[in-house]
Amino acid sequence: EQGSGGSRSEFSDMRAYLLAKLMWNPKTNMDSVLLDFGKGYYGAGQPAVWGYIHDLTEQLQRVGNRLWIYNIPQNEPFLDGDLLGKHLGKLLDAETLLRGDSVRRRRLLAARLPISFARVERAKTDSLFMQDMLADSPEQFRKAFQSFAENCRAVGFESLHEMGYSPEQYVDDFVTFLEKGRVALRSTAFAPVLDTPASPTYAKGNANELTNGCVGETDYRYNWLGFQGADLKATVQMKTDSITHIAVSFLQDQQSWVFFPERVVFEISENGTFFQQAQEETLDIRQDGKKAVKTVEVRFSEPRAAKFVRVTGVNVKTCPAWHSCNGNPCWIFADEIVVY
Repeated sequence: EQGSGGSRSEFSDMRAYLLAKLMWNPKTNMDSVLLDFGKGYYGAGQPAVWGYIHDLTEQLQRVGNRLWIYNIPQNEPFLDGDLLGKHLGKLLDAETLLRGDSVRRRRLLAARLPISFARVERAKTDSLFMQDMLADSPEQFRKAFQSFAENCRAVGFESLHEMGYSPEQYVDDFVTFLEKGRVALRSTAFAPVLDTPASPTYAKGNANELTNGCVGETDYRYNWLGFQGADLKATVQMKTDSITHIAVSFLQDQQSWVFFPERVVFEISENGTFFQQAQEETLDIRQDGKKAVKTVEVRFSEPRAAKFVRVTGVNVKTCPAWHSCNGNPCWIFADEIVVY
């Protein structure tokens, strides 16, 4: 049996207690153990915690999912937004019942922080939510969200995953995410047309992912469009007749066979038939174990007449000779074609 080791995580105290009871007696009734633990650990807040665990378990069984240690909230359908919102409210109400009990109030705070995290993470793939979120400045958001990091520290959540990702770094990265989103939403491009379909495994292969305003971070499992062994070639029509800026971002995660393209080409056209090259950039693909995002862009000193823009990312096609999986078809992941 395995728990959280020396660090705290969601319900880590409850999980450790249950595992200890099961190792003492594998036939013990788990519900009885959890109810008994909850009454002592959460006091008057126990019904709210138990209701949350019960509903989340039922939802998981309803959608037919299995739990996997490395999945993310964006890809977990059992983390229903309405359900999370309902139980966040109930846990907050339960805290008011424990005004004179600072220890148990802190335990209820620890129970609701993962809900806040899941809701924020799922919002990253919601373009309408992002538009509302970006109505505030990044610094206003930072001040509002700083309490999340402070609360994590208060209850002993020192990292958000096993690689030591601190709550403070998470807040910094989310502000950066919002800043990039603000730039992406300036784009005047319609949804693109792809010469080669994207892999349906990621973002369901939906070409709209490239212009929906939800930017990709360093996790290829959300907000990225993937092409394995194939090039990205996307043509977007503009809402305007002239442009001053074109940009597109690519992901590197070599451990997962994800490489930057070897070459990126921008072309513009006034009629969608005849294209003129605006810029070509060659990228240096070298052995690098770090995940990274690279934005390739061109800025024109004067507005250029254009109604269409074509973006090409040339895939190296197979993992390089120095890679442990050399010769296998590799990936490029692209996101947010921004044109204005």
